[in-house]
Amino acid sequence: MNGTRERVKNVVQRLVDHIALVSACDETYRNLRPAALPPASEEEIRNYERDLGLTLPKTYRAFLELHNGYRGLTIPGNVLSLQSVRPGGDVYPKIKEWKTETARYGSAEVLDGIVI
Repeated sequence: MNGTRERVKNVVQRLVDHIALVSACDETYRNLRPAALPPASEEEIRNYERDLGLTLPKTYRAFLELHNGYRGLTIPGNVLSLQSVRPGGDVYPKIKEWKTETARYGSAEVLDGIVI
């Protein structure tokens, strides 16, 4: 495994460990159990980059090579799968609306951002 993937793998494990501590100490998150999704294929990653018109950062690409999304990895929330954020995905319309509204109020830089 290359160095970037190994570092990403270690960071993800530290997040999972931290969430376990939080869930043990805070009733609000008692049932939070992070769950990794299977890796994204090279083709899925390339298609996403084509949709975006850019090359993904090495660390995000490494994450996708390990996990194409992760339920409960953030408190509260998920790291989304490529299928959900690409055109036709279940979250895509919300991302498009958020970017449009944010840009309308003066923060056009979000139009080039990646939502994970």
